[in-house]
Amino acid sequence: MTQSHGEVRFAAEIAADANRIWSKIRDFGRVADWNPIASSSHLVVGSDIKPGIERELLTTDGSSVLERLTGLDDRARRLDYEMLSFPIPVTEQRNEIRVDPAEAGWSLVTFVSRYVPAEGVAGEDIADINRNAFVAAAAGLGRLLEAEVRLSAGSKERNPSLPISSRS
Repeated sequence: MTQSHGEVRFAAEIAADANRIWSKIRDFGRVADWNPIASSSHLVVGSDIKPGIERELLTTDGSSVLERLTGLDDRARRLDYEMLSFPIPVTEQRNEIRVDPAEAGWSLVTFVSRYVPAEGVAGEDIADINRNAFVAAAAGLGRLLEAEVRLSAGSKERNPSLPISSRS
């Protein structure tokens, strides 16, 4: 990334084993299984889950997004990827997802986005877009795993668009 103008971090706790959550996140081509923003996803470059593979996802509003896996650490349960094409007003964006064990029966899922907003776009607008996407992703993981989801104390939540608990 040439210059990072903004960064947003979001964390959610999910009532599930860290390795179970990680197994869903690390399957890079199947993000649509757990992220409700994606209506479909598939690998377009490569077939082994390792840095360099690329996925395409179609968002629920019909936008196409192309992303490349840039880092994968199974021991640390960390995945890094860059957006190659995107429907949001940025010139560059790199994301990180990390899964750590937390208190008994819970795991902490941390999402980080580093981005350069397009000219004339406020960084906080991009932060809000990413934050809302991370809320949706955390809620989607909870639904897939049939697990409760709660925000971590340090997460800054603005304009929530989805309920955090996935239990009725």
